[in-house]
Amino acid sequence: MEKNSIPYLMKWEQSIIAFFYLFVFLVAYYLTSLQLQSGVSDVGSHLFFVEKIFNGEIYLPHPLWHLCVHYMKYVTFEEKSAAAMVTALFVVFWVYVVHAVYRFWTGKEKNDRWTLLFLAIIFVIGPAYLPTFSKFIIPGVGSPNIIHNTTLFAVKPFALLTVLFTILALEKKILSYYVVGAVSLLFSIFAKPSFVIAFLPALAFYILFKRLFNKETVIYFVLLSLMSVSVLGYQFMHTYGDENDSKVIVDFLGVWSRYSPNVLISIMLGLMFPLVYTLLSIKNVKENNYIQLVWLITLVSIGYAAIFAESGPRYNHGNFFWSYMISLSLLYVVTIADYFKRMNHINRMSKIILNTVLIWQITVGVYYLVRFMEGYDAAGLVVLPKFIS
Repeated sequence: MEKNSIPYLMKWEQSIIAFFYLFVFLVAYYLTSLQLQSGVSDVGSHLFFVEKIFNGEIYLPHPLWHLCVHYMKYVTFEEKSAAAMVTALFVVFWVYVVHAVYRFWTGKEKNDRWTLLFLAIIFVIGPAYLPTFSKFIIPGVGSPNIIHNTTLFAVKPFALLTVLFTILALEKKILSYYVVGAVSLLFSIFAKPSFVIAFLPALAFYILFKRLFNKETVIYFVLLSLMSVSVLGYQFMHTYGDENDSKVIVDFLGVWSRYSPNVLISIMLGLMFPLVYTLLSIKNVKENNYIQLVWLITLVSIGYAAIFAESGPRYNHGNFFWSYMISLSLLYVVTIADYFKRMNHINRMSKIILNTVLIWQITVGVYYLVRFMEGYDAAGLVVLPKFIS
């Protein structure tokens, strides 16, 4: 390749990445608008809360998305457009954070075809799907990409930033890393508290297993805990107070069993690529602190989904599953990024297996996305003849 052609190639790669960001924004905007029209998701319900929060009529523990929609209305002059705009921007922010973290982890200073492929996979990948197991893709299984919940879009970027800067802080012991990790966690609480309730116990296990009992780590964990528990305590009292018709109850697999014919198989389908990658590349996983922490977050979140539920009218909502959905998103980012980084050092048979699983889940994710854009419900109903054709 001639040297003079390199700047043009870099500009072309940058243009492709920019176009991808625009594509993500347009798809997210369209999907949110579609959901507001069809009423097949949580978007309409959350939009209904926006002005009630500002009028003091209701309390919502995670108002970040709602606050953004309220102020975006001063730009769009219309509530539904503001909701679609804010949701699309949060999705773009998520992709941007994933992009930046991927380049940091892989040591890539410039974009390349692998970067674009990685971002595209993260944007569309779904769970593994077995037609003989269920006619629905999402219920009981979960997915690294949940389209119908706006607050999930808001929390995921801050969750990934929290993981990144927490590990960096524990490794480098640099003050700015501690600060950014704590601030990211605080933002995540107001976006959706489902992440922090899994993150803190997982971080405690991580510190225990790694025996990181130095002064800086202990102070950081204590400060994170005090900050988080204070906010969570206030949120809990206002969400499950005496006047509320829902309470937190212990109900082992009660909700999960309603959505899955076999919980263990559902978990394996949801975790398919990260699970296979961990089993085939255990040495790589042992060297990656990010994967280890996110796996701990995932295991804690599975525990929440299996053990706890809400009594009353919100029982079937399965709100203790959101920690698991967030952890799935993070787990797919860290494992696929590590796979791309170490691909040349993975043996041929393992690579064939991993690529097969990846293609399987990408196909399911694309199918789910297309069906959703056609107006079908968020459960991902599979019409088998159309899926095969």
